[in-house]
Amino acid sequence: MKKNLLLLLLAVICTLKVSAQENGKDYEPYPYTFIGLQGGGQVTFTNNSFSNLVTPIGAVSVGRFFTPEIGARINVQGYKNKAGYKVGGEDLTFDFKYISTDIDFLFNLSNIFSPKRVHALNVMLVGGFGFNYAWDDKGYNNLANSMQLTEPTTWTDERIVHNLRVGLQFEMNVSKHVGINLEVAANNTDDRFNVKRNNSDDWQATALLGVTYKFGFHKKRQSGTGSALANLDYDNARNASSAVATAPVVEGEKKAKEEPKPVVKEEAPKAKESTRIDIFFEINSSEVSANEKGKVKKLAEWLKQHPTAKVNLTAYADKGTGTPEINRAISQKRVVSVGKMLVKEYGIDPKRLTSEYKGDTEQPFKENDNNRVTIGIATEQ
Repeated sequence: MKKNLLLLLLAVICTLKVSAQENGKDYEPYPYTFIGLQGGGQVTFTNNSFSNLVTPIGAVSVGRFFTPEIGARINVQGYKNKAGYKVGGEDLTFDFKYISTDIDFLFNLSNIFSPKRVHALNVMLVGGFGFNYAWDDKGYNNLANSMQLTEPTTWTDERIVHNLRVGLQFEMNVSKHVGINLEVAANNTDDRFNVKRNNSDDWQATALLGVTYKFGFHKKRQSGTGSALANLDYDNARNASSAVATAPVVEGEKKAKEEPKPVVKEEAPKAKESTRIDIFFEINSSEVSANEKGKVKKLAEWLKQHPTAKVNLTAYADKGTGTPEINRAISQKRVVSVGKMLVKEYGIDPKRLTSEYKGDTEQPFKENDNNRVTIGIATEQ
């Protein structure tokens, strides 16, 4: 059974003719949804020779990786199990059927300790809980009747018992959508699971080879920064982008001859005034706090006193927390929040605003927490 599964997986690899995908293509590697199929063997430890108790099992799972580090799945596995006795120096075994249903949490250790998001080989810690359902103990009944067993083995009905799981999965990416894996796990179940009773929980070991199909990727964003103007829900702001538009250059026009003008000594141009505000935010927040609202009001008053001035808002997120995707999104919300206050609460014309968000691709301050900020720079035109 194991040999056939291994040959099947090798054939899949050869047929795909693709290598592990590198990040930087047209999609984001996380988050994604997956479906997995696995096959292998299991053994539940009891007082019998190990080699006599190994049986084949299969598994199917559906899950999702929410971030490069954390995922979850619903896993169903099972088929046949064995237990046994030693009677007169002879190993005697009997079969029964079982199925295990678990909710497993997946922790990608490769991304936790080497956060580059795309690895040819991912090592994942698996931990979960669920239930084992066992039935069909005819083999035990026949053995008990023929050998006149006297041990306390009265569990001959259908059984539902707990299952706790911990293990490791080694997954190799062979394409954008396909990965192959080896998973080994230890399962703790109730004493009733294998019919026999010894007043202690049973331990089951599993080893599975499998194939995972991944889908639901997001399209890759072209850069880590972006303009938030299109997302600022300003009233009458459809033409806000025109604030930064430049007049077209008309070529080929002939200039009319002008009469020479007397030379007039020009005065040095007056320096353009400007001002800056730094609006700081709490972790994972895009709401302007009460302490920071005064800064937004002060900027609005300055803009009203300088009617030709325009302001550029740039938002950031700290690199010490979150992921690039989360930080990009929170910085966008922060710049939108400040822009809305200027337009809706203080009546600033949206055409006087431009905005962008950097996520954690740039860090304007040395101290990590200070980079949860929207910086506004206003300059006279």
